[in-house]
Amino acid sequence: MSQPIKIFAMESDEFFRIFLYDSILVHSSSEIHLTVTSSIEEALNILNQNLPGKPDIIFLGLSAPLKIDDTKTVALAGLDLLKTLREDENFKDVPIVIFSKYKERNLQKRAKKLGATKYVVKGNAMSRDLVDVVTSILK
Repeated sequence: MSQPIKIFAMESDEFFRIFLYDSILVHSSSEIHLTVTSSIEEALNILNQNLPGKPDIIFLGLSAPLKIDDTKTVALAGLDLLKTLREDENFKDVPIVIFSKYKERNLQKRAKKLGATKYVVKGNAMSRDLVDVVTSILK
């Protein structure tokens, strides 16, 4: 039996966390180990503790807030996490899919420039689309 596919996702919106679970776990024919977190702090914590091995693919939401201090929060901190992961030797080669509600081309270009493997717009993606993304990236 082959190893399960390890997918890590950071998504702040509960509805889309459930959508990811449903899309990837229910609609995939592969064995999958899916870890989902809702904040950047938690994501960094889990990834730096080397969850059960390095993920095969990472999904990142863009609009996850990152609390800087008691008075300041960064809104699009998912891009900061993308940049941080691309600069980290452990994650620089892991495919990263941005899963975002933002459709703006300039934001998509910025994510690609920072190292996103793919950019998927939430409102346009169906469950099967996410499974296809995973399948195509991991071929």
